[in-house]
Amino acid sequence: IAQNLLVHSPESLANHEIELQGLDVRKAQASVPADRDMILCRIKDPEAFNCSLKALLFDPTSGLVTAWGVHLSAITLVTEQAVEAAIDAIAQ
Repeated sequence: IAQNLLVHSPESLANHEIELQGLDVRKAQASVPADRDMILCRIKDPEAFNCSLKALLFDPTSGLVTAWGVHLSAITLVTEQAVEAAIDAIAQ
């Protein structure tokens, strides 16, 4: 299943990294307590679930945070190249 991560900015990610590293499914909240209970009872090993969630986010080769950082680097590079091209075009 394809996964995506939408982050406002690198600063936003940096500001919340500690909270993300501390995610624990056992601390989940829901507007309907029965929903929370139903979800948690389907998770056989909450600690393993937490580890999988953190790997999904932070794995250095495939984590969503890693992928987002690479994507941001590519956008920055393209933007810098576009600015340089525009400056060159104006200078001519």
